[in-house]
Amino acid sequence: MSTDSAAAAMARPRNAMLRAMPALLGGTLLLLLVFRAEAAAALTVWEESTAYSHCYFVLPIALYILWDRRDMLRGAQARPLPWLALGMLPLGLVWLLAERMGFMEGGQLVAMTMLELLFLVVLGWRVWWLMSAGLLYLYFLVPFGAFLTVPLQHFTADFVRLGLTVLGIPNYVDSFLIEIPEGQFFVAEACAGLRFLIAAVAFGVLYSVLIYRSPWRRLGFML
Repeated sequence: MSTDSAAAAMARPRNAMLRAMPALLGGTLLLLLVFRAEAAAALTVWEESTAYSHCYFVLPIALYILWDRRDMLRGAQARPLPWLALGMLPLGLVWLLAERMGFMEGGQLVAMTMLELLFLVVLGWRVWWLMSAGLLYLYFLVPFGAFLTVPLQHFTADFVRLGLTVLGIPNYVDSFLIEIPEGQFFVAEACAGLRFLIAAVAFGVLYSVLIYRSPWRRLGFML
């Protein structure tokens, strides 16, 4: 193969990726416009809840993960799968159901799934898979998990009761109220550990993606 032929062969994948950029940018802007209410609600939660303040770092982290994989993406050629766009229809029905139920997190998760599907449709399976670590990390933009607060409060109260019993300290636990001879204590929402749990999972995923290559090692680290 001549030098010119080799250069042309290397340029083809890059040109294909560049041609895909307008569709990706246009589709992303369209999704932001359609789901602007979901995006605005997410921003409000980020500002008002300390459990989700880390969400401001998710997009830069996702971009860094993609940049870290630039060598794997070099030479990969986009192969659009337009028929997969039909998947937007059932996702739209799920969004409608979540909207009617007033389940904002459900609508936000659907919107993010549509974004993932957009990249898959435009880039194809191979390129999407190479970018999947960064793309899937974007799910941490969704302030999801508040429903775990009450179960975590119960877990905390039960754990404290077990610890007090093991230590031989007289105790009485009524739901979230803990009473011992020294006084009464209440397991508040801030004591549930939701903020730590969500941030720890987000950081754990980032660490496992950057450090490990084996899916089993990543899973073992997260566990």
